[in-house]
Amino acid sequence: MLTKRMLTVALFAASTVLTGAFSQQASADVVRAVEYYHSGIDHLFVTANPLEIDALDSGTVGGWLRTGQRFRVDDAASPGLVPVCRFYTSAYAGKATHFFTASSSECEQLKTSSDWVYEGVAFYARLPDASGTCGAGNVAVQRLFNGGQGGAPNHAYTVHDATQKLLTQSGWVPEGVAFCAPLAAGDPIANTQALAGSEWNLPRDLPTDDVNPPSRIRFQTNVWLGESGNPQAYVQLQARGDGFASGAGTWDPVAGSYSVMVGNGFSLGKEVTFDDAVGPNVPVCTMRKVAANGWNPSIAQRYPVELFTGCEPGLAHRL
Repeated sequence: MLTKRMLTVALFAASTVLTGAFSQQASADVVRAVEYYHSGIDHLFVTANPLEIDALDSGTVGGWLRTGQRFRVDDAASPGLVPVCRFYTSAYAGKATHFFTASSSECEQLKTSSDWVYEGVAFYARLPDASGTCGAGNVAVQRLFNGGQGGAPNHAYTVHDATQKLLTQSGWVPEGVAFCAPLAAGDPIANTQALAGSEWNLPRDLPTDDVNPPSRIRFQTNVWLGESGNPQAYVQLQARGDGFASGAGTWDPVAGSYSVMVGNGFSLGKEVTFDDAVGPNVPVCTMRKVAANGWNPSIAQRYPVELFTGCEPGLAHRL
């Protein structure tokens, strides 16, 4: 059984590799920070380290599930970017937790604390202006503090106003804009429309709960603005040997991806994520949703988000 102490050691060891890998980058590239939740210790964790992401998704480091939130960050220094320091502690109730800050003064202050271990630079980001506003082409990443609930500190980093509101209602304390995350390049509506009329073969081993899993996605020409203001488009899914069924997919400029749920009625099964480009061969990631409607009983409805398990890379081929 993986203990909390083993979890702490695993994440700390992976972060050491993270710092070394980033130091070898010649120029900044945009990568995705992925958020996870651990119901056993009631903590959130964010990482852009591919080794950590693989370990958490595969269950090598157990107990963590994706919440569904991803945002874009830079993996190396570049003009206009500042380092985001990462710290770790298990000094509070033995619960491992991490803390991120883009403030140089806050970073230096924590380095002197006996309770926190400096793990290096997690990634690089832009700072907001004096009023807390992020520049054009960026989205504000809000930081919230759990107030020490459960006997240990934990912080959330979110780009979603709805999530911030729900956490605040659960006793979390807003701490302002932590840093700014870059939005995907290009006009979101144009990115969505670029998929219109295209058809894609899904990986043949795409795992779903369906007896006859979908094997093809066809994007239709309908494009409209969803409730969040992000463009959406109708898509059709073709099961092997069956006809098409209709549903909606969504372009997310925060993560830089277009996501479609495939499986049983678009509410169960797998989320297929097309990252950044639209063809001819788009890298995709399939994730199994384990909590529908954004609620999970194990969290006691304290953090109502969609939870996903393992990310399985695949490749969708445009027809």
